[in-house]
Amino acid sequence: MVIVSVDEEDGSIKKIKFEGHAAPIVCSAISTLAIATANYIDILNGKVLYEDDGDTFLTFTVQKSNNTIDQILKYMVAMLGDIEEEYPKDIKIMRD
Repeated sequence: MVIVSVDEEDGSIKKIKFEGHAAPIVCSAISTLAIATANYIDILNGKVLYEDDGDTFLTFTVQKSNNTIDQILKYMVAMLGDIEEEYPKDIKIMRD
């Protein structure tokens, strides 16, 4: 199972951590969505710090944000929620 931890501060997403593994189709969807979102934030001149601790396949912290970047992150979490609805045994979203 992939656990997605979403840390918010003042209504804005500040950090997202993806841990674990799931069925290949689910991992592919999650990875593609996460990496594409982080790359798009970079294009918009947002600052994203990537971390890897061995078990976590992706953690990123937003260091520079604006309303557009925050909306993109919220959209990504909504899309992850859609995946969670379809594959509840493979992904769990936790909000802090």
